[in-house]
Amino acid sequence: MTDIETIQMALIGFESERLKIDNAIKAIRSQLGIRFKGVPASTVAAKTLSGEGKPKRKMSVAGRKAISEATTKRWAAFHAAKQAETPEQTAPTKAKPTVKVPLSRAKKKAAKKAAKKKLAGTEVSSQ
Repeated sequence: MTDIETIQMALIGFESERLKIDNAIKAIRSQLGIRFKGVPASTVAAKTLSGEGKPKRKMSVAGRKAISEATTKRWAAFHAAKQAETPEQTAPTKAKPTVKVPLSRAKKKAAKKAAKKKLAGTEVSSQ
């Protein structure tokens, strides 16, 4: 038998053990009357059969307004505190990069000509 076959056999054995343990846990829970995460089975069955459950909570208009006002007040305080800190810590703003606008052919030619003229003028003066 190879190592892989041995490991496969061990896996089959462990899975069967787990199945036995799971069945034992289910039996104990049924004896205790527990079905879902600590909730007694009688409670779950009663709510399911009667159609009851937790009713949907509805908030009144006044409640929504109070929450909205409180949130607005908190954000105003937050932004006021942030504004008070900002002038001390801000770095000077950088100039925004200019956006290049596509030039027409005539303007491109004129720009190249001007650049050549400028370049020629600087070369002569530097000699």
